Amino acid sequence: MKKKSYLYSLIVLSILIISTILITLKLPTYKDESSEINKMSEAYNKCVECFDKIKEYKIRHNINKTSLDKFDSYLIGDDSSAISTEEGDIKSKYTSINPNFAALYIKLFKEANLKENDWIGVNCSGSFIGLNISLLAAASAYNLNVYLMASVGASTYGATDTDFNNVDILHYLYTSNLIRYDVDLASFGGEADLGNEFNQHIKESIKNRIVNQYHIEFIDKNNFSDNVNYRYNKLKEHNIKLFVNVGGCTTSLGYKSDSFVITSLIGLINKEDIGNRNITSNNIGLIDKCLNEDISVIHMLHLKSLCSKYDMQFNFASIPSFKEEMVYYEYKYNKVLPIITISISIILFILYYLDKKNIIHLFK
Repeated sequence: MKKKSYLYSLIVLSILIISTILITLKLPTYKDESSEINKMSEAYNKCVECFDKIKEYKIRHNINKTSLDKFDSYLIGDDSSAISTEEGDIKSKYTSINPNFAALYIKLFKEANLKENDWIGVNCSGSFIGLNISLLAAASAYNLNVYLMASVGASTYGATDTDFNNVDILHYLYTSNLIRYDVDLASFGGEADLGNEFNQHIKESIKNRIVNQYHIEFIDKNNFSDNVNYRYNKLKEHNIKLFVNVGGCTTSLGYKSDSFVITSLIGLINKEDIGNRNITSNNIGLIDKCLNEDISVIHMLHLKSLCSKYDMQFNFASIPSFKEEMVYYEYKYNKVLPIITISISIILFILYYLDKKNIIHLFK
């Protein structure tokens, strides 16, 4: 009888422990909010469509892909070019062409409490062309207005083709009616945002194309502070609710010792996240200016840390398809399993009681 009693007690105790664990455990659950998932799906599909359009354009115009482009995406650039700014990380470049980043942007827009028709400001270099496109696809799906600033320069393996650089690509997608937003303000990027490391003849050719063919405003102010202030005033004119930086834009990060290089601050950043950092020198960039005015920032850089923060794959073996990232899921308490296990515990306890009273006999 004692053996049987111990057996019942052990079973009931085990099930109760499992129930307790299940009650406190959050399990990944697919988001079933139709509005958010629909936006994520629309953004993802638009991003893929844009990627395919770029690939088709490059093939048609005999723009060869680099041998390092292991996914045949035509979104990975050469390891050096006339407009490359600094050395990039090839693993981060591979990661940046994941179209599921469009869904991450949707998630961050929601966390930033954006509403339809809100204005956001964007400053993007050519270092992560995939992130630039997924951002604009997400902004379109979220029905946002965008003041778009884009620079020509790119770190290695980015949009380093002089004849089809970051500004060219974004303008091409706009004129192809694939994205809603044209570039509003272009610049060389690179050192001091003046492309000082670029060949002067190439700079003149690129600027001429942007200004005279695309009719896009071009900024190349020699004074860094004047450059940043001009951009910031443009953002204020549009009453932006959020600022997004993609890549290592000097005008976003700041210059020299006042540069925003806090590697732990990536993704969505609010004013309270920067603590007592309140730099007001002439060398600060748009990130500091916006945070100082309590305008939230999405900072897309340091991709390995960014992916770790938002539970996304880094340097994958194959490009993840739709819903193959945790951004589409949320952790919720499972209410069904604890109820089932507790119910089993109660039934076993009742059976044990009846057996003990010799009302029923489970064990001979």
